[in-house]
Amino acid sequence: MNLKQNNIIRHPELISGSKDHGFRNKFGMTANNGELGRSMVEMLGVLAIIGVLSVGGVAGYSIAMRSYRANEIINAASMLYMLGVAQNAGAGDAQMQYSTTVGSLPSGVSEITYNADKTMTVAITDEDICIQVKNKLGDKAAGNCSGAASTLTFALEGTPINNEGGGNTCQGDGCVSGECHGVDNSGTCKSCEGYYDYSYHWNGSSCERGTCHGVETSSGCYACEDLYDSSYHWNGSSCECQGVEESGSCLPCSSYYGPGSHWNGSSCECQGVESSGYCHSCENYYNSTSHWNGSSCSSTCRGSGCENGECHGVESSGVCQTCESYYGPGSHWNGSSCECQGVESSGYCHSCENYYNSTSHWNGSSCSSTCRGSGCENGECHGVATSSGSCETCEYYYDYSYHWNGSSCSYTCTGSGCVNGECHGVEYSGGCGSCEDYYDYSYHWNGSSCSSTCQGTGCVNGECHGLEASSGYCYTCEDYYNSGYHWNGSSCSYTCRGDGCVNGECHGLEASSGYCYTCEDYYDSSYHWNGSGCSN
Repeated sequence: MNLKQNNIIRHPELISGSKDHGFRNKFGMTANNGELGRSMVEMLGVLAIIGVLSVGGVAGYSIAMRSYRANEIINAASMLYMLGVAQNAGAGDAQMQYSTTVGSLPSGVSEITYNADKTMTVAITDEDICIQVKNKLGDKAAGNCSGAASTLTFALEGTPINNEGGGNTCQGDGCVSGECHGVDNSGTCKSCEGYYDYSYHWNGSSCERGTCHGVETSSGCYACEDLYDSSYHWNGSSCECQGVEESGSCLPCSSYYGPGSHWNGSSCECQGVESSGYCHSCENYYNSTSHWNGSSCSSTCRGSGCENGECHGVESSGVCQTCESYYGPGSHWNGSSCECQGVESSGYCHSCENYYNSTSHWNGSSCSSTCRGSGCENGECHGVATSSGSCETCEYYYDYSYHWNGSSCSYTCTGSGCVNGECHGVEYSGGCGSCEDYYDYSYHWNGSSCSSTCQGTGCVNGECHGLEASSGYCYTCEDYYNSGYHWNGSSCSYTCRGDGCVNGECHGLEASSGYCYTCEDYYDSSYHWNGSGCSN
């Protein structure tokens, strides 16, 4: 029961008026002693009510701010997750940090990390906010909310935590083993509690309303944490302060005694190191890899830099990162610390390959190169160093128009399309051809590319309506053939004209003018058409 409610129950006269404290004066009536005005008891009663309302307002504001910050953290983690997926990050030992990838971290967070298994690790410095985040994410969050070293692991976009098999398509807080145990809301599965309120539960086949394990209001059933604050929990019959009750509020054990103090079911217990009445968490007292194992502080290495339970890299926020991910690709573990086996610049360690070229490598003390391939001369690469570590000549890597100019591969124009060393035509593996040579004489260089301009008697609106000769000149159908030919819209077609035409064909003699004469007209009346020509 909240202390704010206890105050009213212990002093019912404040509501029922069973004791006369002169409250009637507010309605214009006299007090018990017959004097006008308000008594001291009245004033104290009013001040008490104002105090209760103020405490409630502050508590409500605190709840709202924690919820707002929790939403900020979840949104930031979702943003980094989408960036990690888009950039295919997380492969092997690679990690993506929010502070270096996106920018300023949300309040109450020391780092957000996109991990190799596509989960999100969020180091939260405020235990209350951590609890809010964990409550909002439900079964998507795993980890501890233990004071200043709170660390949660999130599985976003329906990816279950520690899912060895993968292939889980169920998305939302209602997903259990890939199946929706709740309400399918537009493709997202919401838990019964999340979709309705905390009085609803999954009965094995559907959402069923049971006993409200929290506070029942006219708008539904609310969890103790949401209605009061994060230190109130359901004890099986009512909302219980699982911390320290003081001044009408429930303080978490960690806030009252120290970050290592936690609720053990009946009281606050130090699950860390106690010193001078203050309970340190294992992480704060020792280091960030230390945690409470149930009876004492113990350390388990976590992160991509762990080998056989030891950190072979850099420990940050309780997570061990490899030397490569923390300093740069040229940094490696030498057995006791991170060592730059490459080129160090401004605190970043470049690999020999990235800083010089792919033929360069670490020989144990410095970067050295052994040239391999057709482009090597006197141990140096006179061409292009490929990703495989070999050196290819300019001619082989590009084409025969490229050569080594002493420092790099440069282009030399060869062919009919070259003007002042530049290709004004079409570039191919053997050189540069002019537009006319590569296409035909109707093509020319317009200043940036090859374009065609129709030339000749057959050109209409820049297009050839006739026959294009090898010279690039366009003739009309009549000029190229004879006057019996014309443009039908797509090609040259023949039309018979004259007295020798039968069914569109010339049955006689076709003159150069394109006119068809009968055999009789062209020769004399003794000639006639025999089916293929004129005969006497």
